[in-house]
Amino acid sequence: MSVFVNSAGTPIYPSGWVYNGIQYPDRVFNEWQDTQLASIGIYRVVFTEVEIPSGKRVAHYTYEIEGDIAKATPVFEDIPVVVPETVSKAQGKAALLHAGYLDAVEAYINSLESTDKILALIAFNDTTEWRRDSPFLSQAAVSLGMSEEQLDNLFLLAESIIL
Repeated sequence: MSVFVNSAGTPIYPSGWVYNGIQYPDRVFNEWQDTQLASIGIYRVVFTEVEIPSGKRVAHYTYEIEGDIAKATPVFEDIPVVVPETVSKAQGKAALLHAGYLDAVEAYINSLESTDKILALIAFNDTTEWRRDSPFLSQAAVSLGMSEEQLDNLFLLAESIIL
């Protein structure tokens, strides 16, 4: 399937193309050569193979008319990073270990008293998954001096770990 643009570089679609007051039939898009199409303001788009940089995706294309064709140039945008809402307890502990926080988290839990310590131990050892929106997790992160970004990065690291 071919893509076409007009002389302003705006994508157009075969549906009774009008140029200088003349309506052309849809078949001209398939039957005419590039020179004939250019004579009525239609340019077939040529896409060249371009390597997409890591962490990017094609947002849209810009078009430059060169002779009887239009060359497409991709415009890239960052792929949004989606922080997981949950990770398994094992993934969470492995991420803490890899990031060098495991001992500090265990020391923090041991510094707590009474009910807070018991609830922290339950959250740390007995849950099947760790939630990013956990109040205990947020409190522990603040106590350890971690930023929201660092906590997000831990969850991204945890998600990538396969045990």
